[in-house]
Formats: sequence, C-alpha cells, structure tokens
Amino acid sequence: MNLVEVLVAGSLVLGSATGSLGIWARSAHSSLDADQLLRQQREADAALLAVQARLQALAARQPAAGGPAPATCPQPAELLPAPSPRDAAAAGADPELALVADGSGRIVTATVQAGEGQPRTRRFDLAVYGLCAPAGGTS
Repeated sequence: MNLVEVLVAGSLVLGSATGSLGIWARSAHSSLDADQLLRQQREADAALLAVQARLQALAARQPAAGGPAPATCPQPAELLPAPSPRDAAAAGADPELALVADGSGRIVTATVQAGEGQPRTRRFDLAVYGLCAPAGGTS
C-alpha cells in the first residue's frame, strides 16, 4: 500500500466516523428533548389535576345535595391549589397556571403553559361541582 492509498483510506474512515458520531449525537439530543417534553406535559397535567382536586375539595364542603347552590361563584383566585412544600423548593420550575372565568363566572378555563410545548387547557363548570347556581339560575 503506498502513501496515497493510506491517505485516501484514512480520510474515508475519518469521514465515516464523523458522520456516524453526528447521527448518534442528533439521535441522543432528540431523545433528551422528547423526555423533557414528556416531563413538561406530565407537570402540566398534574397542575390541571390539582385544580380539579381543589374544586372537588370545595364541593365536599358544600351543603348536602339538593340544597340551594351559592348565589355567587367563587373567584378564580380561590380555586388555585395551595402550593406544597415541594413547589416552594422548586420555584420557577413549575408550569405557569392561569385561571380565567367567563362573564358569568360559572365557567372557569384553566390553562397551563409548561415549557415550549402546546399549552394544556381544561374548562370547569362550577355549577357541576355545586359551587354556584346553574345557568338557568335555579338549583
């Protein structure tokens, strides 16, 4: 084997190795991004479930079924779940939760933005939980 053949073979091996490492690095990076996105989606779902649990806890404090529903609906700020000690330790890492009531205050839209993914949105009808009067105004 002469010098030219050795140089050509070496450059082919180097090019092949570089390409393989590049593909491997992109694959590993994509896998990490997918794991991070999945973690963010789970945190967003957990935040929405915390709002639902808060609504169920408030509904449990209401008078027995069949009684009159409260005349006014709770404000969105009252529906926010209480922060846990874990949340205080990881401040800034939690998803952003926004609660917005419609004009009547009966329908509350909870939106969670976790990372760069699509926001998760869930609508809650407070009358279903017995926290305010139904749409017709009677209970």
